[in-house]
Amino acid sequence: MHALHRCSSCAEIKPRSAFHNNKSMNQGRHWSCKECRYWTEVKRKYGVDKKWFDMTLAEQGGACAICYTASPATHAGKGAAWHIDHDHVTGVVRGILCHHCNTALGGFKDDVDSLQRAIDYLRKI
Repeated sequence: MHALHRCSSCAEIKPRSAFHNNKSMNQGRHWSCKECRYWTEVKRKYGVDKKWFDMTLAEQGGACAICYTASPATHAGKGAAWHIDHDHVTGVVRGILCHHCNTALGGFKDDVDSLQRAIDYLRKI
């Protein structure tokens, strides 16, 4: 088995660990690297690509649009990752958030009135 593979999407030569296992594929690995597969899914789901992501994160100063952390935080034992925030009703992409801020908005179901009541509650204390 070869230790390196060429990604059919980005054409970069990468180590085997950069590809998902797939027993039905030649050499037991998927033809496209994990990163390319991830961005293909992001494009399908949100309509944005890596160029948009990099530009938006740079415009946000390399930080979460809400809390301004430059470290996205971990989720369920997985590595740290940024989240593409979007309106669940319209699908409109709003920006990039850390895990904690994305979860917080989701917990409030994007309801501005509930968020305002939470702010009012915190200010009372």
